[in-house]
Amino acid sequence: MNALSGNSSTTNQSPNVSLTSSATNVTAGSNITLTASASDTDGTISLLEIYNGSTLLGSATTGTYNYLWQNVQTGNYTVTAKATDNLGASRTSAPIAINVTAGGNSGGNNYLINIGGQSNAEGANATSLGYGDNVGVFKTYADANISPSPFRTYSRVKILNETTLEWEAFQPTVNDRANGVNAAIGIADEFERRYSTGTLYLTVVAQGAQNIVEWDYPSGRLYTRTKTVVGRARTLLAQAGISYTTINYWDQGEANVNDTTQYYLDKLTAVFNNYVTDGLRAANDRVILAGFHGYLQNVEQAQNQYVTANSFAKAFALTGLAGNADNLHFSARVQYLIGRVKVWSEIIGSAIALPFPYFSQVPSIASTNVSSGAAGSTVVLTGTNFYSVSSVLFGTAPAIAYTVNSPTQITVTIPANAGSGSQPITVTTPGGRSAARAFSVSGTSTGPTGPIPIFNSALPSSAAAGQSVRFGGGPGDAMAAVTSVKIGGVEAQSFSLHQEGGLNVVVANGTPVGLQQMVATTAGNQTGTYQLTVIEGGAKPVTNYNGLNPEQYSDFVFNGYNYDTVTSVVITASDGLKYTCTNLRFEAGSDTKFLAFVPRNTPTGAGTVTVTNSGGPATFDCTIKAAPAGAPQLFSGAQPNSGARGTTTRISGYFTRYNQLALETVKVGGAVAQWTLGGNYVEITIPQAAPSGAVKIGLTNPDGTSETDFTVV
Repeated sequence: MNALSGNSSTTNQSPNVSLTSSATNVTAGSNITLTASASDTDGTISLLEIYNGSTLLGSATTGTYNYLWQNVQTGNYTVTAKATDNLGASRTSAPIAINVTAGGNSGGNNYLINIGGQSNAEGANATSLGYGDNVGVFKTYADANISPSPFRTYSRVKILNETTLEWEAFQPTVNDRANGVNAAIGIADEFERRYSTGTLYLTVVAQGAQNIVEWDYPSGRLYTRTKTVVGRARTLLAQAGISYTTINYWDQGEANVNDTTQYYLDKLTAVFNNYVTDGLRAANDRVILAGFHGYLQNVEQAQNQYVTANSFAKAFALTGLAGNADNLHFSARVQYLIGRVKVWSEIIGSAIALPFPYFSQVPSIASTNVSSGAAGSTVVLTGTNFYSVSSVLFGTAPAIAYTVNSPTQITVTIPANAGSGSQPITVTTPGGRSAARAFSVSGTSTGPTGPIPIFNSALPSSAAAGQSVRFGGGPGDAMAAVTSVKIGGVEAQSFSLHQEGGLNVVVANGTPVGLQQMVATTAGNQTGTYQLTVIEGGAKPVTNYNGLNPEQYSDFVFNGYNYDTVTSVVITASDGLKYTCTNLRFEAGSDTKFLAFVPRNTPTGAGTVTVTNSGGPATFDCTIKAAPAGAPQLFSGAQPNSGARGTTTRISGYFTRYNQLALETVKVGGAVAQWTLGGNYVEITIPQAAPSGAVKIGLTNPDGTSETDFTVV
């Protein structure tokens, strides 16, 4: 036994390790990608570390590790990788010397924007701007009426050619991969209008109508392409010694707050986390989401949950038309006009020209014209990056009145509820919150206490006495602490918490007509404000769609306001006859989307629809489309494609074309299943009676049955 144990042991071999760098001679402010690889012939890798001298830069527990070393400053550095195996043996790689000089282009106006997503590589859809689907028609209009035209060749915007993997000047309809209107045009146009110096570098890896599994790590088709394209872009910029700010743009993030599986949210989170793993972005790089929708219930709640849950979502843009999936989806591609035309915003709750947040950097306050002042007096702030200012705080008290005179100057009135003494000033924009600037408020006020209510929308933006208005905002504890709401100085008739955040407020009789201030006050005397236009008399229904185009045997979807007292919805069809809609109701979880069922015998063609409420009738143009024939059209198989009884699976398809009454049955292996419809999917609960093993899921409507495979485990 002793001989056996003493003479047959094998010495543990140290692992093999190597390190490469994307560049070794760069200018200050550059980003460098360090790639460490390790293997072990007689065991496994338990730890892989990358060091700058003796300083640990980062580590992983896998055999390959990419570390993005950002904003490297002037100096000479020696970097190494160290691998440790499962028995504790270790080895350090050969060192790499990196020289960082002060020269080169290290200005703050260089950006690398990585455009990904499931929609923005599709062709143009300018319908929501009223120009139809013809890209050429819209380009002709833009070239003649918008100066400079967004379809110009951009002198300071480069796009990475996916074939040659080299930079070339960005030319919409020539090399933008979409051959028309898309987010890349908007980003480029805004960049050149915003900055007179610097260069914008674009990579586009997106493909319309693709399932998000194409971005699955590590071998999903579009994830692999992203890794190649973005990795090449970073290498080219590092080799050229160019420093830059990275922004990740994602068009069409699909999510539904009512989806308990959070399928798309989890997938999207994984995509951006895997980008960090592969060195395609740093953990703190900004992520912009556009066209984020959930077919389409509780969009605002879903987006807020996502941004709150993911620290990398530093800024968020939901832009475009509120409404059905296609309107919200397509309008994300007309973002290049934001700031020039009015676009409906689900967040803001009105058709206004939204600021474009992509290039917003953290604001800074360089000076104030006075170092102290009393409540009610004004202060002039001088600084930088005062774009899309959302708040100015004195300590924790938000200023009620402020004017952004320019990107470098703000005039602000010290709020009445600011505490006395030291109350540092901060400015918040989509780029972040500024560092505090010292300021002293004179007086004896002890200041308010508790959370501050902050409002960001009013829906509708105008209302009459007796009408309910949703003022969106948060945080929840501040809203719960509100004890008084006044509009134009008049106490509201009533107010209550809204299920998705903010308050429902009923305008009281006697409230002055015109643009008024809504002021909500908490028990701790904190105040939050928002503007509302008060109008006379009852308000008629308003829809925010340019056109209403339902199919026979489906629903009108009116997205707007003043629908709470609707008594009838009547179609005057192409034959001149009237057809009364039935099943009038709000979409579940929404107080802005009103539905009315179109009778199947309604003739197709152009007509009008009249919606009548207590304020009177409102008539809108509409076009009734023929109900499509045929069995349900499936986009995909079941996801997941196996599961136990009682679990759920989802199948994507053209279910938006059929009212719930039209999808008659869903069976799993011949057993009738319970199901619910989303915007373009059906979610199915596997019935207890379903047989084990490989089965067919059958979806039946009046025109037939479509099937897909599933395994009951």
